[in-house]
Amino acid sequence: MVGVPAIADWTVLVYSSASSDIVKVARQALAEVGRAHRGDRVEIAAQLGTPDAMQRTDFRRTTQGAPVDMSAPQTLTDFLRWGQQTHPAHHYLVVLGGHASGFMGAVTSPDRSRVMAPPDMVKAIADSGMHPDVTVLNACLEQQVGVGLALSQVTDFLIGSQAEEHAEGMALGDMVAGLHAGETPAQVATASARLAAAPAPRTWNVSALDLRALRTTATALDQVGKAIVDAGQQSAMRQVMAGLPGYREEPDVVLNDLKDVGFLSQSLQSAPFAPPVRSAAQALQETLPATVLSSTSHLNPRPWGLSTWMPTAPSGIPRVDAMYRTLMAQAAPHWVQAVLG
Repeated sequence: MVGVPAIADWTVLVYSSASSDIVKVARQALAEVGRAHRGDRVEIAAQLGTPDAMQRTDFRRTTQGAPVDMSAPQTLTDFLRWGQQTHPAHHYLVVLGGHASGFMGAVTSPDRSRVMAPPDMVKAIADSGMHPDVTVLNACLEQQVGVGLALSQVTDFLIGSQAEEHAEGMALGDMVAGLHAGETPAQVATASARLAAAPAPRTWNVSALDLRALRTTATALDQVGKAIVDAGQQSAMRQVMAGLPGYREEPDVVLNDLKDVGFLSQSLQSAPFAPPVRSAAQALQETLPATVLSSTSHLNPRPWGLSTWMPTAPSGIPRVDAMYRTLMAQAAPHWVQAVLG
């Protein structure tokens, strides 16, 4: 029938918000995607929001519009609905890009006064009627337990970075070029994470998570928290956390305390921790291979690929504590008690 688009095997939908300081590199990243060879039955569409305009393109035709607040959930919902209507597919890979604030959210408004919190991302995706097979957070410090738990409601696999990103961020063009019809979502997530790992300093690390397995890891993390509280060893754990590598390059009261879950589990498996703590930490480490499908890193020591917030002192910011409780309390209440009290 004339006017009805063919159904692709995979459609990649890139949603990128560029405040004034990153407009140039955001356009360069989108150009990389446009130059990428798309395989058979693979479609690409994108929306780039800048302070001056909103642009939608499938790299065959482009439309321009008035600027919009890319951090507003409804804006994302509208883009995903448009993408499904104009480029229908059996599978979807959605990229969300822009400035980020760790577990507080990603994709900012043009003036960076607002960021889309993980619950807002979930609502936006759910309201679109889409369940992306793979979601990519092309933003700093997003590959975390709390973020993954939220997004597990609306997507199965998550690609992101534990560290900061610079310049164009992930190599989205290489990722698109490596996407082929007939691949399963797990295969796409694993391969795409490796292909998206651009040379440092663009990206310091990129990993792929199976969000269907993440709750098992969160439950194991919760058992670590319970064992720590039962043993009265919160202070000892904070000392360990303070010595773990962080992934924020400049001082920040919150983001410096994002630490690798694998490093934590390894550190808790020795003295002075009580045997129940060591046992729970080992069980936590054993869940990671099923959750972290791949991890490519330029960092040393090489992280496992999944972080969580481990504050070594009170943040002093009630909204930060509240967001962390919102993301973690259902799956890991004992862990929240261990780190926040």
